[in-house]
Amino acid sequence: ADDLANYRVTLNLDHRLDQRRYNVPVTTKVAAVWVEGNERRKFEPSVTIYGNNRTRKCIQPFYGYYDPLSYPLFFPRGESGWHQGLPKDKITMEAANDHHGDDPDWNSMIRVSVRDYYCYKFQMRHGIFNPILHGRRLFQQFAVDMYIKVESSRLDYVRNNQKEIRADLYQGLMDSIQARESPASAVGKRTVLPASFVGGGRNMKRRYMDAIALVQKYGKPDVFLTMTSNPKWDEITREFEPGQTPQDRPDLVVRVFRAKLEDLKKQLFEKHILGKVIAHVYVVEFQKRGTFC
Repeated sequence: ADDLANYRVTLNLDHRLDQRRYNVPVTTKVAAVWVEGNERRKFEPSVTIYGNNRTRKCIQPFYGYYDPLSYPLFFPRGESGWHQGLPKDKITMEAANDHHGDDPDWNSMIRVSVRDYYCYKFQMRHGIFNPILHGRRLFQQFAVDMYIKVESSRLDYVRNNQKEIRADLYQGLMDSIQARESPASAVGKRTVLPASFVGGGRNMKRRYMDAIALVQKYGKPDVFLTMTSNPKWDEITREFEPGQTPQDRPDLVVRVFRAKLEDLKKQLFEKHILGKVIAHVYVVEFQKRGTFC
């Protein structure tokens, strides 16, 4: 911008904050904390710009300059990150900002989704240096931060399209009465997650009922098979850069695990290495190793 000299960038300069949280990390894992009751809050901005006249501007995660301001080491040239109007290849910016942009089908055809954008950023390309894949713990933080952005965009869509998922059938005064909520403050409008939203209550119930239906029709399962990911697989370790560990490359670990999972499914369901499969159910779990005293 022409008036760039009139602004300054402030990063966590509030002295009331606990500065210990900004010390050098002592663990190899990064996690996100979701506070109960914050379901209706937007993603909190982490970068604030103040003008010389003390005007304040919060950088929202769906702005193109959120990523370079939050992670300057990954965007040293100030490249724009993902934004809602990012066009696909061979699509002009004018077409991406066309009035049809409110149509989900039109939007998916001409605009890059937040998920597709960060899948692209995490790709390995021979001969091209990707600073994100060399960020180690900062890469972990970036991955968690961007996943929250992806999940927030999905929740925003659900929140803004309650009529399309027929949420009126699952909310309202009758639901509150059936739940025996007598205080008036407890009666309100609920945001309902569709059954297609992975991890939601309806999605989990549907998967459970499907599994029970298979047992009811075909009987108890004959084989219980467990596959565990090993971060020391040769397919993972041989792709490391010098000095890297499995904790530094979570993208590589999950990518190899996914490939091996798909190969195992092909061996079981197409090549029938354990016999012909008439029904199956499987789930992928992420477990954290703990120590006991």
